Amino acid sequence: MHDIPRFIERNGHDFKKEFVGGVGLSYELFDISIRRLKQLDSCIYPSDIPLRWRHILESDFAMHALANENPAMNFSIRQQFIEQIVDYELPRCRMIIVPVHSRGLWWAYAFDLREHNVFIIDPSSGSSDDDIVDMMHSGTIKLIQDSLRSTVSNLFHGWELSFDAFEKVVVRISQSPCKSFDSGFYTLFCIKNFNGDNKIHINEAAIIKFKHYLLYELFGLKENRGILPTVYVQTIDD
Repeated sequence: MHDIPRFIERNGHDFKKEFVGGVGLSYELFDISIRRLKQLDSCIYPSDIPLRWRHILESDFAMHALANENPAMNFSIRQQFIEQIVDYELPRCRMIIVPVHSRGLWWAYAFDLREHNVFIIDPSSGSSDDDIVDMMHSGTIKLIQDSLRSTVSNLFHGWELSFDAFEKVVVRISQSPCKSFDSGFYTLFCIKNFNGDNKIHINEAAIIKFKHYLLYELFGLKENRGILPTVYVQTIDD
């Protein structure tokens, strides 16, 4: 169980279905994973330096954006931008990463606010031509950009986002599209390992290893109010 920025509860049966049962990754497990990745990002920086190179949003931001709703009106989304939860200077982040779930697939956009690029991270695109991928995502990117602009304008004084000069960059992940039920894990892998380049090396063996890594890390989630498996607690104690 994890409360902030919104309450999420998952049990062992849920984990089993989504990690090994061939069931697509739920919003809840995806967002819990994002929370842990953000905690791991924070471990890189000294506690007295309020800087991060990237800010990762949860899936509800894109959900509201695609529904033509104002994300800033949602409590959970406001929590992802304000100082109470974000203990670093968000306007100084170079990247804002926005995961998206639609039509049974996961993908993400990484907005490079310094170089004015939006990276399309879509594991289901395979070896499709850049122009085709660009066309597939243009409408969604526009909605996300409009929502980011309005949210920042509503929540921050003196910080304005402009995407007029942004260029789209397709991130090459693998030759073959990933299986739809694995697109969530592929997207999380890419978010974790994305460094601003247009290539991410990934294969099924890497995803299997990543699932093991992610499952272990989720048990280490800070502010988790659930009961951990005994075997995990024993491992930590040893």
